[in-house]
Amino acid sequence: MSVCVCVCVTVVDSPGYRKTVPGEGMPHANEPTRKGDLVIEFNLDFPHLLTPDKKALVRKALPN
Repeated sequence: MSVCVCVCVTVVDSPGYRKTVPGEGMPHANEPTRKGDLVIEFNLDFPHLLTPDKKALVRKALPN
């Protein structure tokens, strides 16, 4: 079974950032119709150095 969950994430400011989506997690063992929370953890590797060309690409990709 596949399930798609749309999650709005506006800020991921550090590695290990967690986003909780209430009611979209695993079913409870004793109450299968009731779901727990889905916790998404973002593990990011931020670059230490960017070339001018890569900086331009990042600026182009991000909203103002």
